[in-house]
Amino acid sequence: MIEAILISLLCAVCIYIPKILFFPPRRSHGNTNAANANAANANAASANVTVSLSDISRIWMPQPSGGEGFSLAADPRGNKSSAQVGTPDLPVEKPTEAGEPANAGEPTETEKSAEAEKPANAVGQTSAGEPANAGVSANAGKKELMLFYQECVLPFSKTITEQNVPKTIENLLGLLPEAGHVSSISTGDVNKAVDEEFLELEPLASDLAKTTLLRHTLTVTRILIDKVRETYAESDTRMPMAVTVGLAHDIGKLARGNHPQKSAEMLSEILPDDIPWAEHALQVIRSHHQKTSDQFTVLLKQADMQARSYELAAHMPGYNVAPFSRWFDAERFLKDYIEPEINIAQQTGWQAFSLNGCVYVKPKLLYSAANAMCRDMNVIDVRFFCGSEYDNTLREILQGMKKAGYLHDMARSQKSGGAANPVINFELVTRMPGPRKISAMLVPVRGELFDLQELEKRKTDFLAEIRDLK
Repeated sequence: MIEAILISLLCAVCIYIPKILFFPPRRSHGNTNAANANAANANAASANVTVSLSDISRIWMPQPSGGEGFSLAADPRGNKSSAQVGTPDLPVEKPTEAGEPANAGEPTETEKSAEAEKPANAVGQTSAGEPANAGVSANAGKKELMLFYQECVLPFSKTITEQNVPKTIENLLGLLPEAGHVSSISTGDVNKAVDEEFLELEPLASDLAKTTLLRHTLTVTRILIDKVRETYAESDTRMPMAVTVGLAHDIGKLARGNHPQKSAEMLSEILPDDIPWAEHALQVIRSHHQKTSDQFTVLLKQADMQARSYELAAHMPGYNVAPFSRWFDAERFLKDYIEPEINIAQQTGWQAFSLNGCVYVKPKLLYSAANAMCRDMNVIDVRFFCGSEYDNTLREILQGMKKAGYLHDMARSQKSGGAANPVINFELVTRMPGPRKISAMLVPVRGELFDLQELEKRKTDFLAEIRDLK
């Protein structure tokens, strides 16, 4: 017992003596006001310090063994293969028995973590027009930004540095924390009146407003990176432009006015003039809500609309996001959506008719029928809300019909610009008196796919008077 007490006393002495010798206690000088003043000065000074994303990354991101932080100028891991960069924010489409994606539109891991940190009262859109998840904590926004930085910027750091855009990308990422408190669709009376996207997607605005600009921007950029990789042979050289355009395409929503134009203006202020693709990038951003034939602009539009589809699906239970090839069934399309309209004359006109073993269909019927089929299958495709995407959507419908072998031979032989054009301008020859010339843009479909004998019995009025086409 005595030995135990002696050992305890000896241990206490061994600990206490070094503490006094090497770590003397701090003495208070009673100057509390001076200390507070110094702290206030330090805080004021820190407010004027500009910190780049590469500096922030040294705090937020894991440190390599050498102790150096990550930066765009020098990626300690090297330029990783583009194949290693995925899009984990997007729902992974797993086919079900019905052939539809099983979890399209479900929240991602990033979204779940953000939702977990959302205030209890952040439900629906606020009276100020802020997104429902505008209250997501700053920490959740940091996580999203740094995950994106690690997966979509660092892998291309070598090319980004060679093309002289690391500072531009850091500046764009520096703007995005503010986007965590802004709706992904323009709000406010001034913006609504002039913004190209709002004017197209106004029926969906209340649901789209529930997604923050930060999350929308990162999702679009991830999808764009994948599309650029799939489209171009030397995709790595185009990644600096893809990352820049993706991050900048909607930053104009932080200002007032038509956001594509504002976004281009804001990017032009931080994009070096000596970059070969600088003007192309600005033009892509200016026109990403307009009709276009530029391939890069088309890819950005596709990425934007795909992101919008996922955002809507997250707020529309029972609806899925699926590629056109997944939900479009050409046989059902003709039987359930086109056949009922053939040889039907209404007060508003006609949509399709049969003549001489062929069925002629107006392109607008194909478009509206595909839209109806998409809705009936509980699939979300934002393209049907975008007037600027009418031509591209119709082209995909026609390609689906062509692939199924449903287009008539004359559609395959008609050329326009060196390529087959299934939409043909016909002159209708009728038995009706008068010199009036009637023409119509029509798509010829193989007649043997229908019961033409039954269809002919439907003809009345004008349709019964058509006797030939030129």
